[in-house]
Amino acid sequence: MSDLIGVDVGGTNIRAIRATRDGRILARARCATNASEGWPAVAGRIAELVRAVAGRRRAGLVGVGVPVSVDAAGRVVAGGGKIPGGPGFPLAARVERKLGRGWRVRLSNDANAAAWGEFRFGAGRGCRDFLVLTLGTGVGGGIILDGRLHRGPDGTAGEVGHLVVEPRGRRCPCGGRGCLEAYGGARGLVRTAGGIAATPADLARLARRGNARARAAFRRYGASLGIACASLVNLLNPERIVLTGGIARAFPLFAPALREEVRRRALRRPGRRVRIVRGELGDDAGALGAAALAALPLA
Repeated sequence: MSDLIGVDVGGTNIRAIRATRDGRILARARCATNASEGWPAVAGRIAELVRAVAGRRRAGLVGVGVPVSVDAAGRVVAGGGKIPGGPGFPLAARVERKLGRGWRVRLSNDANAAAWGEFRFGAGRGCRDFLVLTLGTGVGGGIILDGRLHRGPDGTAGEVGHLVVEPRGRRCPCGGRGCLEAYGGARGLVRTAGGIAATPADLARLARRGNARARAAFRRYGASLGIACASLVNLLNPERIVLTGGIARAFPLFAPALREEVRRRALRRPGRRVRIVRGELGDDAGALGAAALAALPLA
């Protein structure tokens, strides 16, 4: 059977991999997204990375995870997001045109791709019902129910970043107030710390050195996540909640506060059942999941 080729389009970087069907990575490539240049330019970069990892292959199937919603056929960018040129941009067709005859491209939402990657190859193996939260620039989510990816009729299921955790809280980019993303995304975390660090990674370094304000910011971060996770536990009764993305690297700094909120707020039985863990695939989750999703037959 042929190898899998997957691409993960992020706000900062685009990553591509070629992997075996059991998830062993054979080749990698990466470049800057340069998102301000828009979807047409991003399409060209995706094609370049696919060629870089494809080896001798001159045709095949490619899965691409994107940070917006996509149409049901996995062909068209259905949400605008932070990359100009959508919605309605025919990304799959544009990448195919750049790659040439014999290539077929299918799109998926990046959080859904990360969820499927962890389900197939990472921390979700052996689970039939679990959730993935992607913690990065924003907060995304993917839902696996009874071993299937749940997208919803509009493809927007799993937008956990817009669960309200502070009813009169900060303004969210979506226009609402108090959304988890306003606290759980990178900018929200840095804002909570009062500007003592420029990035979550810098803030984590301060916290590990014992800085009180940095440690307090991560406690508040964990509490906000815990409020959202408790609601998800009560609603969906998952076996696991898996945290991925760049901020998940700081998991030990916010995990105690997160778990305490879930203990306090979730119903007793599902609250005791659920395990909240860091993902196992790191930055590869999205690309691996996009590749594996592309290989599935369309529903």
